[in-house]
Amino acid sequence: MLTVSKLRRYAFCPLLLYLDETLHLEPEPSYEQWYGRVGHCIRYELSLRNHKVLREVKDPKISLSGLNTLFLIELENIKQEVPFIYKDELLALTDVEIMLEQAAKEISLELEGLARRARSVIRETCLLGDELAGALTPWKAEFPIRSKKLGLSGRLDKIEKRDGRLIPVEIKTGRPAPYVWDSDKLQLAAYAMLLEERFDVSVPYGFVEYTRINEKRPVIIDGKSRRDLLALKKEVEEFLESGEKPMVERNKNKCRKCGFKGVCSAD
Repeated sequence: MLTVSKLRRYAFCPLLLYLDETLHLEPEPSYEQWYGRVGHCIRYELSLRNHKVLREVKDPKISLSGLNTLFLIELENIKQEVPFIYKDELLALTDVEIMLEQAAKEISLELEGLARRARSVIRETCLLGDELAGALTPWKAEFPIRSKKLGLSGRLDKIEKRDGRLIPVEIKTGRPAPYVWDSDKLQLAAYAMLLEERFDVSVPYGFVEYTRINEKRPVIIDGKSRRDLLALKKEVEEFLESGEKPMVERNKNKCRKCGFKGVCSAD
C-alpha cells in the first residue's frame, strides 16, 4: 500500500523518492533548512491548536490586542513543547532552542492575521467559545485514513465540514509560490478519493492552507485530477519495483532548498 506522502514527493521530484527509498541516503539540511523545519513545526502546531485558543474567547467585546495575546500565550506553549512533540524530526539539531526562539519571534508577527479573522467572525456572528471554535476550526485534525480498494493510506492535516460536505485541507508552512504546486493538487486529490471511499460522499474540492500568509487556496477535484492521481500511483509503483533512476530536469525553485542538493545529479 502506498502512502499519499510518497506520491506527493514523487510528483514534486522523483529523485527525492529514488535517493531515499532506493539508495537509502539521508538528506543533509543546511542551517536555513533546519530553521525552516523548526518554523514548520511551530506553524503546524499553531494551526492545529487554533480551536484551543478560540474556545477561551467569552467576551463579545474582546479587542484585537486581547485576541492577539491569547494566540501569543499559545505560541509560547508551543515553543516549549515542540522539542518533545517533534523529537525524532529535530533529533540531529544541536541549537534547537536558539532556532525556536528566533522562529517564534518571526511567527509572532503573523498572529495578528489570525486575530483579525477571529474578531471579524465575532462581530458578524456574535459566536463565542465552542461555537466560535467550531466556525473557524476543522471537524477533524491529523486524521488517519486508508483504503485497500485504492491501495492508499495517509494522514489528513485537517477535514472541514461545510453544509454537510467534507473538505480536505493540507497545511503548508513554507513561503508559498504564486500558485499551488501540482504535487499539492495531487495530494489533495488522493485525500479526496480516500474520503469518498471512507464516507461514501462526494468531495469536489479541497484547500491548501498557507500558514505564513493566513490564506487558503481552493483546489478543484474533478475527473482529470482523479485520473492524474491514479496514473501517478501506477507510475510510482512501477518505479519502486524497478529501482531505476528517474530522469529529472533541474528546477531552481525546488532544488535550492533540497536536503539532497549535495548528492543529487539531476540534469
